[in-house]
Amino acid sequence: MNYFTQKYPALVSKIVLHVTCTEKTKIEIIQNISHFYNLGIRQFVIIKGDGNIVQNGFQYASDLVAAIRNRFVDVAIYIAGYPEKQSEDEFTKLKISLGVNACITQICFDTKKLIEFKAKFAIPILPGLILPTTKSLEFAKKLGVFTPSIENPREFLKNQVDELIKNGFQHLHFYTLNNLDDLLFLFYDSI
Repeated sequence: MNYFTQKYPALVSKIVLHVTCTEKTKIEIIQNISHFYNLGIRQFVIIKGDGNIVQNGFQYASDLVAAIRNRFVDVAIYIAGYPEKQSEDEFTKLKISLGVNACITQICFDTKKLIEFKAKFAIPILPGLILPTTKSLEFAKKLGVFTPSIENPREFLKNQVDELIKNGFQHLHFYTLNNLDDLLFLFYDSI
């Protein structure tokens, strides 16, 4: 038994590992996934990643999704989605056809685009939300995401959450950029 499995056995099945196609060969990535699978991990977020694709590596996230699904039928696979990049929709559809369980979107401040994106796919969509601070807006611009002018970031995020829930979203994914305190206002009235 490893440390985590001994100390937190009830949490092992709730862990979600984030795996990219970068820096390792296909064999190395599948061996790593197998290792964690044997420890009880059954949830994986799969993205291509921004690093280097090595020789004999997975070229695309869809290739890695297919390899995982072929070897581990009882795992949950989550993929990335891009509400503002319609050119990515075909890749999203391909990955869904390979048996993914849900899609987590890139940061998106345009609630309408998130709702439209959800309507295109028959799997759960977890919208990527973030409190629109100076830091997060700069980060979003680097990703090529539309960044609106926002006077009251907290009100904006509260309204976005309300609108998404009203439109059938059952799960939300919050990006924090390690500023977890920025989201406390969503859980406490007095903050």
